Amino acid sequence: MAALLEEAPRFFSYYNMIFLGQAFAYTALLSLVGCGLGFLIGFALAVLRNERIVGFAPLRWFATAYVEIFRRIPFLVKLMVVFFAF
Repeated sequence: MAALLEEAPRFFSYYNMIFLGQAFAYTALLSLVGCGLGFLIGFALAVLRNERIVGFAPLRWFATAYVEIFRRIPFLVKLMVVFFAF
């Protein structure tokens, strides 16, 4: 604990705080963009699956197939695929 307290002033330097603030801002911005895009895509798929709104059956089938396929894949598997794709 004493070693941690000795290193604290070096960690909480001005430039480190600027870096951490920028990192927090980018993380918050990316989270907001991701949530917004996820909401829009999910809402579009929900509208496409509604029979009263979309009368064109192939669009409904596509939306249903997309939802059912990705719903059954565990989140960790999707995360690993995205991670290794980049």
